[in-house]
Amino acid sequence: MQKKFSIALYSIIIALILFLSGNLIYSFAKGQPPRILGYEFIAVKSGSMEPSIKTGTLIFVKETQPEELKVGDIIAFKDSAEKTITTHRITEVIKENKDLKFKTKGDANESEDTGLIPSYAILGKVADFKIAYLGTIFLFLKTSQGILVAFGLTIVIASIVEFLTKRKKESIEESKKPSNCYIIDENGELIIKK
Repeated sequence: MQKKFSIALYSIIIALILFLSGNLIYSFAKGQPPRILGYEFIAVKSGSMEPSIKTGTLIFVKETQPEELKVGDIIAFKDSAEKTITTHRITEVIKENKDLKFKTKGDANESEDTGLIPSYAILGKVADFKIAYLGTIFLFLKTSQGILVAFGLTIVIASIVEFLTKRKKESIEESKKPSNCYIIDENGELIIKK
């Protein structure tokens, strides 16, 4: 029973690592942010949103309908000029004909961004949860050195899990073995039972 559980746990961990690795590689190859459970995760590269969002933070972006966005929301959008993803706060919502456009500003910036952000350029609203410094690691994993390190760590983690599983199994088997038992009979003789 214990062996089946260990094999199942080991298989789940390896499958999860492979899924996440495959998702990252696929996303990087397509030039898109990785998406898991409906959230895209993006590493913040600049300090334009400090102190709210620091450089190197990993943020999670949930696709949101433009009509649901309001002044004060932090959004991620594709900047058509630089072809990068920008994360700024909405300062004004403008309705032009039937389309919504947004004026934005980085919290640390002196002035608003030039130009309006069209609805189709918005990736979504930044979720309240974010992980400081993990974005720096995420950016590193996009490099060829990062991919090699991630591959190496996957092998090391799998090896450690395998080692610990084997050691636990050996410990259980060892505890099931009968140990020597020392008994002194009525004549004072030492008897060893196995």
